[in-house]
Amino acid sequence: METRKKVKELVEKERERFREMLPEDRKKVFDKIKVEAILDTPLNLAVTCDPTRFGPVVLGRTTMPELCQYSTVLAIENLWLSATAEGIGIGWVSFFRKEDVKEILGIPKHVELVAYLTMGYVAEFRDKPELEEKG
Repeated sequence: METRKKVKELVEKERERFREMLPEDRKKVFDKIKVEAILDTPLNLAVTCDPTRFGPVVLGRTTMPELCQYSTVLAIENLWLSATAEGIGIGWVSFFRKEDVKEILGIPKHVELVAYLTMGYVAEFRDKPELEEKG
């Protein structure tokens, strides 16, 4: 729980930084939106990509090194779809600087942090995403 609290502190700082960039009318809307559930969900998952894995010569990645990240994002999408089918909600936390979270989690410098996800069972899924619903 201590690790989650550290991540949440970073998120709160970045959320406030973002909020200050908004015009007053958008701040009022933004303040009503829950944008993370770091302490509220049973599972937080950091998803990483190691572009050095398997060496310098890897099919596909040798000419297009970004395929490592693309494949990781596709794996997240598959996880998300499977989780949704099982009644598990996922949130993609993005209000932080990656290097700060990597430091908290002890992720090596050469490994990329692709996503920080919160996961937990939900009572229902909304017809529209909350961000769309609230404008």
